[in-house]
Amino acid sequence: MSDPRAKLLVEPVDREAMAGAVATFLRAAGLDLDSNDLQDTPRRVADTWADEFLAGHHADPHEILAETSPATHNEPVLLSGISFVGVCPHHLLPYEGTARIAYVPGERVAGFGSLVRLVRALGARLILQEDLARDIAGILVSVLGAKGAGCVIGARHGCVGLRGVRQPEVHATTTAWAGELKDPESPSRRFMESSLSSSEQSSFDKRPSL
Repeated sequence: MSDPRAKLLVEPVDREAMAGAVATFLRAAGLDLDSNDLQDTPRRVADTWADEFLAGHHADPHEILAETSPATHNEPVLLSGISFVGVCPHHLLPYEGTARIAYVPGERVAGFGSLVRLVRALGARLILQEDLARDIAGILVSVLGAKGAGCVIGARHGCVGLRGVRQPEVHATTTAWAGELKDPESPSRRFMESSLSSSEQSSFDKRPSL
């Protein structure tokens, strides 16, 4: 996997330009920006995108996983029910889901809170769900130093539920493996697959649709 820092945006966010672009878009749609409902909308939209939907483009995985501890075991670590919101790069509509991650420790282990922050930060980007799963698994190997890692993501997408086929209950699942777990015949891989597939998914299914 390439250095995750290569995906970071180095230029600061220009909120004024973003708000101006939103205003131009709304005017082009024939809307009156002088109405009470829309007067401050461009700024609100710019702040939401900068602080929420695009924040992950400025989040460095090396910093998120900077605080680690020496590994005292080599048993798998599994975490499930990590909620996040991503944005489809094709239609700029959000998708909401949960991630389940697992890794075989190398020399270091990360705190559970750091792993949650990693998933949520990587999700806060313009990124396909398939690529998000690959990035999470790959970073656990390349940055944390795990011997192997896996990630399973389940999500409902606005671009499927709010437009086009309009099927809000469609649930997409993607899986990615990295390191020694890329080998489908590995005993650790088979154990991880069984563990991740049996993890509680009901916590996602109970969430409201987009």
